[in-house]
Amino acid sequence: MPTRRIAFLLPRSGVTPIGGYKVVYEYANRLAADGYEVELVYPAYVARFQQSLLVTCLKWSKSLITFLYRKWKGYSGRQWFPLHERIKEHWVWSLVEKCVPLADVYIATAVQTSRYLERYVGILPERKYYFIQGFENWGSNTSEHVMESYRYPMRKIAIARWLVERVESCGESCALIYNGFDFDYFKREIPCSDRDKFRIAMMYHALETKGCADGFNALEMTSSEIIDKLLQMNDKDAISDLRSLFQTADLVKFAKHSPLMNENDANLISAIDFINETKEKEDENVKPQPTEITIIEKRPLRTKILLGIGIAALAAALIGSLIYIGSELYNYFA
Repeated sequence: MPTRRIAFLLPRSGVTPIGGYKVVYEYANRLAADGYEVELVYPAYVARFQQSLLVTCLKWSKSLITFLYRKWKGYSGRQWFPLHERIKEHWVWSLVEKCVPLADVYIATAVQTSRYLERYVGILPERKYYFIQGFENWGSNTSEHVMESYRYPMRKIAIARWLVERVESCGESCALIYNGFDFDYFKREIPCSDRDKFRIAMMYHALETKGCADGFNALEMTSSEIIDKLLQMNDKDAISDLRSLFQTADLVKFAKHSPLMNENDANLISAIDFINETKEKEDENVKPQPTEITIIEKRPLRTKILLGIGIAALAAALIGSLIYIGSELYNYFA
């Protein structure tokens, strides 16, 4: 099979670990290992929805500084993820077509990046892909903006059935590919009998859609109570699979049972299928409510305001230089 070049369009740099980026990086690694040429494209500036002129100018100024800084110092996702040696990374000003490297296939990875890809004229719609990992009605994105992106003429891929249904509600088709598990990495290293039975670990995220509240509530329920709750759903096949899973879990917990590897795999698959099939759909017209942790994260607002004032003052002091630089960038990138 001839080598083909695939470009992933990311919404920004990922200087810290991000779940969605990790999924993209995993796919990039496997495609590179299969002989494809893979390009990862990070923009300094991405146009946002419904921004005032002042905010746009501040964002543009900040992006310009970031762009020049990254060009000087460099950036790579390899600082926190082991990317394949054949993968190439590109730090660009914008995701407009003339700024990105040539490729046979382009993959948008977010609502903002899909807007740019939809405008590419040098590539056919069947070579444009939209990888959907969530209903991104946060930040400047409204539910209407997200649904509009689902109507763009490109191929869609979603990681969950409820996302597929959202896309199909727009009259578009969408492929379903669940996120995979690397069992060479996610494996049992400490026998259950040697673990602290009073300690439980769970990754936490402030977004309600991550379902962390369900994890806390589950700790307060026994297996029989969970089954009784599920009986109200009248899904006999799913309940049968989960009953087997919970029985195995109780044997491990109370009788020191050691399940076989194929039992573990089967139970894990049953749990994943059940979660994907029964996940409650969020109202697309309701934005996520800020949680206590979200509020805490916004405490540095004063610092951000001072930073914005500083950037504005610097821009005013160097207005002549910025006008020149801006005009040159516009002529080159527009």
